[in-house]
Amino acid sequence: MTDEDARSLVRSLRGSPLLFGYRGRPPVAASAVEALLLRIAVLADEIPEVIELDLNPVIVHEHGAVAVDIKVRCAFAPDRVPADYRQMRAT
Repeated sequence: MTDEDARSLVRSLRGSPLLFGYRGRPPVAASAVEALLLRIAVLADEIPEVIELDLNPVIVHEHGAVAVDIKVRCAFAPDRVPADYRQMRAT
């Protein structure tokens, strides 16, 4: 995931107007949500044993974001194939 991917993902959410100021409410730190997504992507890449991650709720305010409750489920990871490895199919 890239910075632009995280930015696009946050802005594609149905509730994204709430992050950028809605009905007179001040905007919150949407960049903190983007940073959280990027950190989760790194975690998923670096630790394949993490098979499920639940952050609920994530509270976002004008100074950052806080994951209040986090549940992590781990299991043995299968052997990983390098990302740049390509395999031809037999025809």
